[in-house]
Amino acid sequence: MIMYSSGTIVSESEYSKLDFTVGFDTSILCIVAPHSSYMSQGLVIFKSFSPVVWGFIFVTIVLFCCNQYIFHRLHGLFHRLYTNAEIDYYRNASSLLTLYAYFICGSPPSLHLGHLFSGKILFVIYSFSALIISTVFLSGMTTLLSDKVRYPEVDSLKSLEESDLLIQSYEYGKSEITSLFNQLNQSETMKAKITDSYHFYVQDIFLHDIAGNKRIVSSINRTSFDEKVFGAVLKQFFGVLFEEAEENVRTMAEEDAFLVSLPYSATPEENLRIKFLYEDIWVEYHVIEEGLITYPLIGASLKNSFYFELYNQLVTKYFETGHARRILLEGKSLNYKMGSEAPTAENSEDPRPFNLNDLQSAFIGLGVGLFLSILAFVGEILMDIFPHSAAVKFLMRLEKLTFIKPK
Repeated sequence: MIMYSSGTIVSESEYSKLDFTVGFDTSILCIVAPHSSYMSQGLVIFKSFSPVVWGFIFVTIVLFCCNQYIFHRLHGLFHRLYTNAEIDYYRNASSLLTLYAYFICGSPPSLHLGHLFSGKILFVIYSFSALIISTVFLSGMTTLLSDKVRYPEVDSLKSLEESDLLIQSYEYGKSEITSLFNQLNQSETMKAKITDSYHFYVQDIFLHDIAGNKRIVSSINRTSFDEKVFGAVLKQFFGVLFEEAEENVRTMAEEDAFLVSLPYSATPEENLRIKFLYEDIWVEYHVIEEGLITYPLIGASLKNSFYFELYNQLVTKYFETGHARRILLEGKSLNYKMGSEAPTAENSEDPRPFNLNDLQSAFIGLGVGLFLSILAFVGEILMDIFPHSAAVKFLMRLEKLTFIKPK
């Protein structure tokens, strides 16, 4: 966007003056992309946690199943270490274990996880951790199912290159944009995305409108057609093109990215609505962060003079105070609305998936529980290998003091 100003500067001596004309280009060439489509509710469950958290949950389940299998296989080796009182106490007194076994495992609890210490540590820690993770998961799912969730947005040139979006250059020729992308060292993938098909379909729509305009038809030189006949023939000929063009224009406006020139002062806004040449279409877009070309504030004046520096300082203040914004927006060639003037897409800010920081306590508990249960399990193996050592006899006496003796 170019803004020109002119005037006369008179020096303090009033004996000299300088006529000048200054041009300022404050536009930025950038790409706007449509908002991504909404995610189906069948896939929303995967949005509750980040991929890293899902990976940790999967590893945790695998480790838990491995511990179950190992403890169950080696249960016979430690069976003689149990007493009836210990088994009854473990089954009846641990209400948390009972709830965990019924709702998580789907079966009543049984003592098949090694000795009392390793099994109890493993189940209690995993139960609390599972409770935390389940609560966070359910709260996240409640939010996700009540709001519409979009697929990840195309918000950078790299993501645009990896996507299947085409870049419509309806204001510029395809060859010109391809040449520009060559100068900007854009990849072949980006250059292959350039198309100007939108421009041609809009031309078909205009031709259809022209065919129905009697004033325009009457101004066309013709020799063998009556005005009404000529207009009817044109309208019938372009009627088929119009229906096809209308459908294609709507599809392109909603699914393709566009190369546009926006005022530099307006580009920090993310959301905007653009009305293209086809007047019935308002489409919501967001500006991709990296602009292709930014035109800085450039002044053209008589150099090597104190007027040049003085004028640049004044113009810089003029732009910093925001006085230029109104002029720039009024002089725009693209019909669009930005910021608060444009209603954004419904729930455009998707709920954030929970990451490891949100579930730090749960995963720390899982790690500690796994570590303690393994230590207890190793201790039980040592107790079985060295049953008559003094340390084992002391631990056995200490253990029996904590349980009810059978009558």
